[in-house]
Formats: sequence, C-alpha cells, structure tokens
Amino acid sequence: MKNGLGLLPAVLVGLVFFSCGTGNVKTPDARELIRGYWKLDQAEMNGEDRSDRMRGTFFDFKSDSTVSSNFNLAGTPEEYSYTVGESGIIEVTGGFSPAFRHDFLGTDSLILETFLQSNRIRFFLLRSEKA
Repeated sequence: MKNGLGLLPAVLVGLVFFSCGTGNVKTPDARELIRGYWKLDQAEMNGEDRSDRMRGTFFDFKSDSTVSSNFNLAGTPEEYSYTVGESGIIEVTGGFSPAFRHDFLGTDSLILETFLQSNRIRFFLLRSEKA
C-alpha cells in the first residue's frame, strides 16, 4: 500500500507536465516581430551613451521587405530593402547598407547592433505609433 501511494505524486506530476503542451500556439519569428515602427529609446556608440545625438531616429520595417529610416548622415527618411536571415542578421540594401544583429526583448522592445567605420553602434528601440 505504501509503495502505491508513493508512486501517485510522481504519476500526477508526470501527467501535468506532459499534458501542458503548447498545442497549436504559433511562436512568431523575427520576420513577423520586426514589422512595425520602432523609435529610438537609447543609443550607444562604443559603449558610450549617444542618445541625445541620435534622438528621433526611427526604423519602420514594412511587410513588403522595405524599411524606412532616418539613420543616415543627412538624418532624413530614406527607404531601403531588407531581409531577415536565420542567423539573427538583418541585411539592409540600398544606398546605405549596414547589416544589423537583432535581439528582441519581448514583442515591443528591440536592440539593433551594427558596426560602421570600426564603431559599434547599438540602438535600443521601442515599438511605437508613427509620429
């Protein structure tokens, strides 16, 4: 009798563990999560805060694989093509063609990182409504 009762908790834990599957819940991939308007919250260059100098920077990733951004020397919005690779790299093509490594911190927070002229630039972006 004691052996049967000792096994009961293990069986119950196993049932709960194996019955709590994800079912048909689809986890969005980076191509879906990246779409939308992202506004600068903070910026770093080589580890130093550059938020004041880059205030107003935005990235608008569209479902047609174009991105509009004012991250360029002129600071004016321009449109580029982009692809999201499996390795976590966003390739931007056009007149200004950096590659960005991305990390999502939830669905409304994004870090983009790139290297330009030996400078490491990190953007901390928040999903936002268009201005």
